[in-house]
Amino acid sequence: MRTCSRRWSASPCDRRSLADLGWALFLHGDAWALAALGWLGDGRTARDLVALIPGWVARGARARAVKAIDAIARTGAAEALEVLDELAETVPDHTVRDAAARARP
Repeated sequence: MRTCSRRWSASPCDRRSLADLGWALFLHGDAWALAALGWLGDGRTARDLVALIPGWVARGARARAVKAIDAIARTGAAEALEVLDELAETVPDHTVRDAAARARP
């Protein structure tokens, strides 16, 4: 009897490739992907998300903006702290501003 021993080697994913995966899922429109960006994202993800927040607020999508703030905070990146500070001081919508202030450590 012949046996096949095939070894699968999966190199570990680096932070950037995980962030790219999370962003691709987010762009695909999967509802859970915004939350996943917090776990998979990095500093670039935080900057990309913060750029979307004013548009969401303008369209009345505050809940989505607050979820994005949670994802930004969850990345733990230094850039995330910077953008949270900026949002907490500059966003005119008090709900979003307060969420950014609460998300800062």
